[in-house]
Amino acid sequence: EHTRRETIDLLNVPSDKTAVILSAADPIFTPITDPQALRALQRRIRIDGPYILSVGTVQPRKNLPRLIAAMDLLREQTREDILLVHVGRRGWLYADVEQAIQDYELADSFRLLEDISDNELRLLYGGAVALAYPSLYEGFGLPPLEAMACGTPVVCADASSLPEVVGDAGLLVSPRSVEALTDALRSVLEDTSLSDRLIQRGLVRARQFTWERTAEQTLAVYNRVMDAP
Repeated sequence: EHTRRETIDLLNVPSDKTAVILSAADPIFTPITDPQALRALQRRIRIDGPYILSVGTVQPRKNLPRLIAAMDLLREQTREDILLVHVGRRGWLYADVEQAIQDYELADSFRLLEDISDNELRLLYGGAVALAYPSLYEGFGLPPLEAMACGTPVVCADASSLPEVVGDAGLLVSPRSVEALTDALRSVLEDTSLSDRLIQRGLVRARQFTWERTAEQTLAVYNRVMDAP
């Protein structure tokens, strides 16, 4: 809906010429049923403690320098050696991310995984304390939906289309506030009851997004166009 409104406002497209069709997560994204597979993957990629997961191509709108700053503050506040694990290939203008890692001296506490299969990503979702997704702009935002489907708490930017995907099943924060992001991650890390609530809400929320629903919405648009005078 956010993208639809921007299309209308910025491109002067008539509202009756637009339609919102929801996406869905791949059915592979489900809660972990094989803990041994997760442990084997963690050993292979050198994850030996609690970690926050981040997913997406490394590029400016993903807002990773602020997430890295938040992780530094989180580690300082909790005195825990929490890792930041990011799954995604290097995109454009990723030097700021490398500089942030250097500035906060987090090289030993950061993992960048560029070649991960969907099944491995599913395992990483399932083992994470939370998915951190402070993206500044998304047309949809699949990683939060995938995380919810895997039973992973979501800390997400209150920006663009993301609130439409996450609803009340995640913690929504300003993507420009390092402190707000830190506080949300710390809440999930330390408040077991909150984490459990987010997991349950996320699983329910994720079930509302299916490819069958996507197909029905797409067919409805075709039928509307065919029936138009």
